[in-house]
Amino acid sequence: MNKNKVKKSLEYKSIDSILKTSTFIGFFCLQNMSVKDKSSFKKSLGDFDLKFKIIKPNLLTKPILKLVPNLNFLASGSFAICYFSKNKHNTDSVFTNMQNFFKLLKKDKNTIFLGNLFNNSLNNSLFEKKIASLNSLLTTQVESLALIQNNTNTLLAQLSNSKNKLSLILAKKK
Repeated sequence: MNKNKVKKSLEYKSIDSILKTSTFIGFFCLQNMSVKDKSSFKKSLGDFDLKFKIIKPNLLTKPILKLVPNLNFLASGSFAICYFSKNKHNTDSVFTNMQNFFKLLKKDKNTIFLGNLFNNSLNNSLFEKKIASLNSLLTTQVESLALIQNNTNTLLAQLSNSKNKLSLILAKKK
């Protein structure tokens, strides 16, 4: 095997491993960034325990298509990912780090956010806006519990209403 094929194979295996083991992977394009800007950006990501990697888009195509079939994947230019592993962070730190990552991307004019994989589900910029707007992960959980409780109360009311109507109909027939 020649040197380039070996390098490409190792890079592909590395990306495949990242896609399989990371809780969160952010995808973005870098435009007009100097080496100094890239190293500063990488350092900023390190503050949020995120790892940074510049890759060629064609190396990412096969692993992403394994996770998300029937996806048309067209990308060109400098392409980067940032990620952290599942076993290193708890849910609150993942949430906080994602919020900080999204804030950093908004500030940086040389990056274009393309989307992310969070727990193996592909998300677009709406996910970014939702995460950025929340005060804490607990807020989301409380909203979910309130919605479940509201739906349960509605269901119980409807079941009780039908039971009461049936009782009235049977009482009138006697």
